[in-house]
Amino acid sequence: MRKFIFLAFILTLASFLTACSDKELNKSEVMEKIKENTDDVEKYHTVWDVEIGLEYQNGQTEQSKLNMDINADESSNTMWQTIKESDDNHETTREHYLMDGNVYENENDSGWKNESMNRTDIKDDLTLAYNKIVTLIEDIEDELEMETDNDHYILTFEGSSKKVFDAQDEPYSLEVTGFDEDNIHQDMKIKIDKDNLYIESVENMVTAEKQQNKLEIEFVQDFSDINDIDDIELPEDIEKTN
Repeated sequence: MRKFIFLAFILTLASFLTACSDKELNKSEVMEKIKENTDDVEKYHTVWDVEIGLEYQNGQTEQSKLNMDINADESSNTMWQTIKESDDNHETTREHYLMDGNVYENENDSGWKNESMNRTDIKDDLTLAYNKIVTLIEDIEDELEMETDNDHYILTFEGSSKKVFDAQDEPYSLEVTGFDEDNIHQDMKIKIDKDNLYIESVENMVTAEKQQNKLEIEFVQDFSDINDIDDIELPEDIEKTN
């Protein structure tokens, strides 16, 4: 009988601890964890997709797209990335490696060039770096609401705010010409993984209208493989040119 009571106590305690560990965090606690975890992030894969559309009052339209695909290892200050840009008339692809202080570029498969420059530090110079997105979230913390799903804490903003718009200038070079920033509508969602409290994605839909001219900017930045990407190495065709 004593063994049964003891076993029941252990099971009850385990259930209690599990319930405690599954406790939902509030917004302040989530923000604190995001900040605490920043220095733990040393390497990651990130993809940034942008689509921009303009519709003029005369019916003409313009479309442009940007895709950046990046493996960044801040611990060794090495990086690989591809940048694909396109509009109604042109398409360009550039591939880069940052290795041992050298920057190598291959534009439209034209061959590799050493574009060495002054010392490049990923944490300081990569605008899409993880710590830059943490700073963005900190800067607009007071403007954000929070909701949850099964796997994420989701920080949200919907409405017009010059503060929120301007805070995206460094990571995303978000700017408009001919539209009043105070009247630009944004629908932003920032997903935080509940298991590790790392940023998983940032997405925003930006819309504006003036004198029947319409602007739409949609972007998504995803983070994955945090602290779990393979070591970045130069391909053989770059090594042979050195």
